[in-house]
Amino acid sequence: MAGSDLEVVGQGYAAFAAGDLAALSELFAEDATWTVPGSGPTSGTKQGRDAVMAYLVEVMTRSEGTFKVTQLALAEGGGHVFALDRSEATRNGVSLNSSGVNVFQLKDGRVQSVQQYFENTDESDAFWA
Repeated sequence: MAGSDLEVVGQGYAAFAAGDLAALSELFAEDATWTVPGSGPTSGTKQGRDAVMAYLVEVMTRSEGTFKVTQLALAEGGGHVFALDRSEATRNGVSLNSSGVNVFQLKDGRVQSVQQYFENTDESDAFWA
């Protein structure tokens, strides 16, 4: 993968927004993990690239394609990339409009792990239930 860790994460946000799952998948290591907080149906740790991609597809499917994430800021430090973003979606007549932080750890230009943090985990759990 070419580019700095910040560029790789930025490319991931752009690929997700464009619905380019093939490009997005290539940014993750084969053994990548993605940890979602809370106790809702999308919570827990996704193990491996395929499971991470399945989670991202599930978010789009559960929201009937309305899920949108807007990258607000990226910062790098201590071997991590920190992404502040805003998530919006509509599901079953309820709207989600929430900020969060994703902490990415990269190695050799690929995402190894993502730890997700929500502005309000209980609200997120209720929305996806």
